[in-house]
Amino acid sequence: MNIKATTNPTSGRANVTYYEIDMVNRFNDEALPAKLTVERYADEWEGLLFVRPDLYKRMAQVAMPLNRGFEWQTHEEFLDRVRMVFGFTGGVFFDFINDDYEPVSPK
Repeated sequence: MNIKATTNPTSGRANVTYYEIDMVNRFNDEALPAKLTVERYADEWEGLLFVRPDLYKRMAQVAMPLNRGFEWQTHEEFLDRVRMVFGFTGGVFFDFINDDYEPVSPK
């Protein structure tokens, strides 16, 4: 379901886009099912890749002149950036299960 903007009930910030995507996480030569959840704002994003309670990773990135923020990117471009940051900064590698890059309604 597409959403244009909503307010994050916990922070009160407006214009947030939510993603919740099934993944395959590569860990110790195993392909493990995982879920990626991301809150995307114009000037930052926060993500959680969850495999199981003892295996998860949180990442975030803020807008800077070098990355030009995140508002201008398509959903696919943005999620590819998220994957790159998780891999480069966090050492976490995953693959998208399908090509559905559309956001979801917040819970």
